[in-house]
Parts: sequence; C-alpha cells; structure tokens
Amino acid sequence: MQKILSDNYQVLFIDVGYLEKGFDVVKQFDLPVYYGTPTVMVVNPNSGKIVNRATMQKWLNADKVPLNEYIEYFNGFASSNSDAAVVNPTMEVYLDEIKQFEQQQAVRLKEAYAVVGPLLQQYMESDNKKAPEEFSNKWQQVHDLRYRIQDDIQVLLTQARANVKAESTAPLTLPVYPAFTWE
Repeated sequence: MQKILSDNYQVLFIDVGYLEKGFDVVKQFDLPVYYGTPTVMVVNPNSGKIVNRATMQKWLNADKVPLNEYIEYFNGFASSNSDAAVVNPTMEVYLDEIKQFEQQQAVRLKEAYAVVGPLLQQYMESDNKKAPEEFSNKWQQVHDLRYRIQDDIQVLLTQARANVKAESTAPLTLPVYPAFTWE
C-alpha cells in the first residue's frame, strides 16, 4: 500500500480540530464542506477537481475498510485517466442545481459542526469513557445528515444523467431534511 501511495499520490494530512477547521482546504477543491473525518479526496493534479466524490463516504469509516480494498481503490485511481469530460449543456444546468443544493446543506452542516464541535472537544478532553447523552444525541443527528447528503447527491446525479439520456429537462426531486432538535 505504501508503494502505491508514494509512487502515485501526494498525501496531505489536515487537522480539522474539533470540526472548526479545514473548510478552506476543501473549498479550493470546490467542495463546500467536509462530511467527516477521515476524508479521502483523490484530486486530479491537472484540473484540481476531486475525482472520487461518488466514493468519498466510504472513507469516513476507513478503519473498517480491508487492506485489499485500499489497494484496489488507490490502484484504480492511479491507473485511470480522470481528465474531465465535456458536459452536455442540460447536464450543466443540473450540476449547477445540485451544487446549489449542496451549498445550502453545507451551511447547515457547518452550523451543526459549530454546535457539536465544542461538545466533541469536551468529551475527548474528559476522562469519560462513555460519551454524554447530549453529545451522542446531537452527534448522531449530524452523522445522519452528512451521510444522507452524500447519498442524496449521488441519487440526484443519477437522476440528472437519466434525464439527459432521455433528453428530458424534468426537474430534479431535491430532498428536504428535518430540522435538528436544537434548530
């Protein structure tokens, strides 16, 4: 695994603190928010675009991914040509709509990080082996939202591709998420 990384990638570790830092890093790759840590972003060095958006969620649980999957995953990106393809004008409209949706959700997620971040810090810096109920409750809500957003973006992309293939300009069905208990 180390050889694959050293031969094909530049690995950068970012300290996001207690969810209050790191937004400037992901912003440069046109990502409005990071969805959790750890995060693996495979970036095309020519375009500066993230090429693994569809599979980034997998790495939020990197400690549960078997080594053979790591090897297959990173070998796959190292050997693929991930240059950007020309985008159909209708698809471009859909992509803009999806990007706007993600930006709106990113604002909510950043606000949620500001709520759970200090609770995370208190818990991590305490001697408690069990997380306080307030933290666990809020953390679970944020966890659920950040996973749903990523899943829903993939659904929206699939819906957009299907519409373009069918030469349709039907509107996308944007999800609506419930409020957090503290909102």
